[in-house]
Amino acid sequence: MADEGVMAESAAWPGSQGGRAALFALGGRVVGEEEFLFALGRERHATQAYFRRRYDADLGYGFWRASFGGESVAQYAARRAVDRLRHLHAFYEVAAGARLVDGVDFASAKRRWAACNVRLERAVRAGEPVYGLSRYDFATYLTHEMAALEERYCSDPSLSGMAVGDDEAERFFRSGSWTVDGRGAGFAEVRAHVVAELRKQKFVNIVNNCADAIVVEGVRWRALQALVERTAMASTKGGRSQPAK
Repeated sequence: MADEGVMAESAAWPGSQGGRAALFALGGRVVGEEEFLFALGRERHATQAYFRRRYDADLGYGFWRASFGGESVAQYAARRAVDRLRHLHAFYEVAAGARLVDGVDFASAKRRWAACNVRLERAVRAGEPVYGLSRYDFATYLTHEMAALEERYCSDPSLSGMAVGDDEAERFFRSGSWTVDGRGAGFAEVRAHVVAELRKQKFVNIVNNCADAIVVEGVRWRALQALVERTAMASTKGGRSQPAK
């Protein structure tokens, strides 16, 4: 079970509805129902694809309450959602450690999303040019923000793990195949690209290592499974399980 003090923090957490929706904690940070359901929504399609591919499962109305080969659909989806949140929290821990973002929790991300949409709305009303979308849904905003943060991190050689020497870059170069205009390229020709790709790989490893270190506390898997079944079934329309939006 999670430390009672950790779970008590949910009473002050903006997304926890007075603590009633606190589900578990990741590295001491409480995860509420809204955050979990967001992650679950991002894993719906992958869950459907897995059971369809492995068991030729029928994605009909009872899919989310079913088990195939001893595997519960709802529990599989719940575990994927928790793992997604571990990596999401790790990503923002790394970004915050580099002082690229303020606030690493779900509520902070939603505030940044809301502020972004306010800025875009004001720009549209003022007749100013808006490049890209004029309004973001939360999932699209988060994808955009994470891509921008990763690019900023990987572009700064002073940040942890981003210093790349010639020897390391050459080893990475030799491990792959590099071309320019369809022909094989030498290291000197593609050095900048090699370094950029190596930094991206190192960034992924940094985030993965951070995620591995995050302790999941207080998870009641049966309760999560029931929540998955209830919410997924509620979004099923026309007798077929609908993919996530």
